[in-house]
Amino acid sequence: MDTESKKVKWTESRWLKICTAVLILLLIAAVVFLLLKPAPDEAERSGGLVLDENAEDIQPESSGTTAEQQGIKIPGYESIVFPAGETDVQLTLMNPAGNKCNFVYELYIDEDDTPIYTSGLIEPGKEISEITLANGLESGEYTLYMRVKAFSQETDIPLNGALVTVPLTVY
Repeated sequence: MDTESKKVKWTESRWLKICTAVLILLLIAAVVFLLLKPAPDEAERSGGLVLDENAEDIQPESSGTTAEQQGIKIPGYESIVFPAGETDVQLTLMNPAGNKCNFVYELYIDEDDTPIYTSGLIEPGKEISEITLANGLESGEYTLYMRVKAFSQETDIPLNGALVTVPLTVY
């Protein structure tokens, strides 16, 4: 063999070794990345819907529904009162026992389309009794829109919901 062909073979062999080494390093990097990547949390696995950690068992006298009622039970409110400027306020948001779905509450003031509060999922027979508003409200009379979204307990598929309108007094 002449020196020219030896040089070509040596160069081809060298490139083959370099390419193999690079591929092995890329494979190792991919494996390390997959092993060190954090597991998705509950919100990512369920499309952002998670159970509200503040939901507690409903007190028996506050269920507001009768055993004869059927379908999705949505609680009603005559009026609501909040203290002015406060973000932590008392308000019971419940999912009556007997419902076969989870609830999410979104609260809006007047015609504003930005919610002042959004709950996590509330299971049937659970309630939240204190909420934290996005901002404190000034004294006055408002209309509070409570959008109640219902979701299948098994699949988190949206079901029929409701829009509850309630007079709100902030003092």
